[in-house]
Amino acid sequence: MTHGALVPSLGYGAVAPSPGTEARMSQAVRLADLAALSPTERRTIVERLVLDAFRPSNGARAATLARIRAFEQRYEVSSQTLIAELRAGQRHETAEISEWLFLLELQGQEAGGR
Repeated sequence: MTHGALVPSLGYGAVAPSPGTEARMSQAVRLADLAALSPTERRTIVERLVLDAFRPSNGARAATLARIRAFEQRYEVSSQTLIAELRAGQRHETAEISEWLFLLELQGQEAGGR
């Protein structure tokens, strides 16, 4: 069901992007628009807005994953192996490895935020 005809002021057709897409809602939802909807329609729109709020914009998730893969290729080791080696003291943290770990943390927060 699309809500564009019911809530034209949303501009985006009132249909939030489906999970896994990188698009962002372009406008906030006005309370007056929500009040005009049925409880089921309000719940659907609010749930989609919440999901959209946790979604990174402009392909950030894909860019983060690409940077992680580049580190894995450069060091010829998986991220899981890197972490195990760091914990075991077999590898020392450098500025590059610190950036890699930051990207892994960012990726984990993105996945856990849904």
